[in-house]
Amino acid sequence: MVRVAENRFHPDLLRRQQLYVARAREDGFAIIDQEVELGLRSIAVPLIDKRGRTIAALNIGLAATSASAQALADSFLPKLLTIQSGLRRVL
Repeated sequence: MVRVAENRFHPDLLRRQQLYVARAREDGFAIIDQEVELGLRSIAVPLIDKRGRTIAALNIGLAATSASAQALADSFLPKLLTIQSGLRRVL
């Protein structure tokens, strides 16, 4: 099951966002589902240098009507992870 950040304001929003970032680190990727822009769904993986530092992210975004969050992960995550692995050797 893909975990997606909540986009509703809540008094405990900062804690929830910190938990979301921790989960994304654990999962190795993050999906946003219309949090940045209505109608936009996106998946990203970190780009990590030889020292183990995250220096950038590789991202694919598409119209939310094109695919569910789960379909986005199923279709694009393997490809993003392959590219991530290849780039790790040169970063």
